[in-house]
Amino acid sequence: MHGTTRPAPTLANAFRFTYRDQELSFSETSFGGQPLLSLGQRQFIGDEITIETTRLGTIVTVALEVVADGDSTILSLVLPPIRLLGWAQAHVKALAIRSVVRGTIAGPPLGPGLRYDAQEIEGTAAFIVT
Repeated sequence: MHGTTRPAPTLANAFRFTYRDQELSFSETSFGGQPLLSLGQRQFIGDEITIETTRLGTIVTVALEVVADGDSTILSLVLPPIRLLGWAQAHVKALAIRSVVRGTIAGPPLGPGLRYDAQEIEGTAAFIVT
């Protein structure tokens, strides 16, 4: 008797969310072979994106605004591992953390060096082949 071979699960590598009334998407690889993050009309690609694998999940970070002698803003996504079969999509909850990195021309000011605004976001996860 021949059994049906069940496809091996794959890990999601493409995510799509709504964040602050804008579309937020992240793909571990794009057609150019580099990671791509889009927030509204802004796109970040390759070295503009930091990707870290941690016990919390994959943390994806981009600099939204860099001010040499003032506060800079970064956005980090905490993405859980999502196992998928085939081309299926899955509902996913993730964490978006908008951080303000405090700074002045004289160096970091006293007190907390970061301010956080964390928000749970919902969307879809998929596996794409590039």
